[in-house]
Order: sequence, then structure tokens, then C-alpha cells
Amino acid sequence: MNKIEIERIIVNKTLEVSKSKIVFDNLSIDGYYRNGFAGSIPMYKNDSLIDVSLDDFMEMYDLLIDDFQKYFSELHSNNNHYSLPEWNTVNFEIKSNGEYQSKYWYDAERIKADALRIEKDFPHAMANHLVNHYLFVTVKFKRKFERIIGTFWIKDGLPCFDLYSINKKNQKFQIDLLEYYKDSCKKALSEHYEVTNNGILKDVWKPWNKIILSIPPNGYLDENEDIAYYLDDVKLEKDFFLRGY
Repeated sequence: MNKIEIERIIVNKTLEVSKSKIVFDNLSIDGYYRNGFAGSIPMYKNDSLIDVSLDDFMEMYDLLIDDFQKYFSELHSNNNHYSLPEWNTVNFEIKSNGEYQSKYWYDAERIKADALRIEKDFPHAMANHLVNHYLFVTVKFKRKFERIIGTFWIKDGLPCFDLYSINKKNQKFQIDLLEYYKDSCKKALSEHYEVTNNGILKDVWKPWNKIILSIPPNGYLDENEDIAYYLDDVKLEKDFFLRGY
């Protein structure tokens, strides 16, 4: 399908679902695209924001996510550089009679803000994943531990990590991951390093090459106590992700 055909499908589905739920003169819908995925789609009725999380609008929201996903993927299928597309945001202004206008533009600040939010969550996501997804080979979850200490670093461009648990007696036990998750953790670490050191966040995130996480049994980290970034074994201040931002 071409651009006009896909736009018409989106507009028709919007009208079909919304007309049975609300009375409107016009709807304004923003779709956002980042790294191959359709993002949040806020919707406005006559310039007032509609909460699409309400049950009445969940069906519409799901339809739009699916359509935007297919739509963006098709239009970007020949572009392998998702971080720098011609556009990443689209707006539809839809009238109740079916007439509509579409607008496309590249929102650089939105990309950066979204990336910053995701990368700030990296330590929390890693800790939660390690503790709550039963990835360990050498540690049984019936064995109580006070902390898991995870050290993640980049050496000669390659991702590395080391894990061990500490019990109440302060004894240390080495942890091995299932092979699949070793590769998964290394991939996630490499991506985090590239985005923050060389990618879109390089001007706002201080350079680093090592992270140490102190992970409690529930997997939830204290932002100030349990996360430490380092550059060549020098610990960074807690504003490591706020440089110039």
C-alpha cells in the first residue's frame, strides 16, 4: 500500500471506533516512531486531551498502534538508520466528516528525551531482569542472599560482566548465567554504552566504561546507593547523565 492508502485506513478506523464513543468536530492524533517501533499516540478532541487509557478508547488505541507500526515500518523499510530518519513524528487532523490533513516532521528533542529516559532505566531493568527471571545457573533462589554485586564493563570495545552473591555472613558465591542470557546481557550493555558514549546522548551523558550494581533480593535499586558508573576506575558523580542537559 502507498502512503495515501495507509493514511485512509488509519483515518477510517479512527472514525469507526470514535464515533460510537464520543461526539467531536475534529480529532488530533500524534504518532511517534523510534528505532523501529511506534510510540505513544496522544489524542485530542476539539483541542482537549483525551485519556486513551480509558476503557472506552483501548480498542482504538490498540488499532492505532498496530496501524502506525505497519505504516512506519513500511515507509522506513529502505532506511537502515532509524536514529536519523527524514521524520519520526506524524500528526493527523481528522474532521468528523472524514476529511483529514497529515503532517510529518523530525522531532530531535523528543528522540533525545526518550533515549535519556530509556538509558537512565538501564541499571534498574538489568537488576530486575537478573533477579526476577531465574537466569542463574549456580545460585538457587531458595538460597537467601543479601546482595548480588554485578560489575559490567567495556574492554577494548567488548562487553564483559561479573556476578557474585553475598550472604548474611558476607560470604561470596560466584554466579554464572545461562548461555543465552550471557549474550543478552552483553548485547544490552554494548547498546547502552554506544548510545551514551558515542550515540545520541554523547553530549549529555558523561563518558564511562564500567558500572557496578548492588542488587537486593527484590531487584529494585536505590538510585543513590546501588548504582555507580566509573571511567577508568574513577567513580562518577551522581549527575553523570546530566552533563549539558
